[in-house]
Amino acid sequence: SQNRPVADRVGVAQGLESEDHQSPGMAGLVRSYGGLDGN
Repeated sequence: SQNRPVADRVGVAQGLESEDHQSPGMAGLVRSYGGLDGN
């Protein structure tokens, strides 16, 4: 996750936040990993 550009990571987090009504915990999980490539 460290390799992902900060702007891209923020964009991913914001994109999931816009769907927060569907997946309340997903935005928080993405922040924990710093991106979808957290694994």
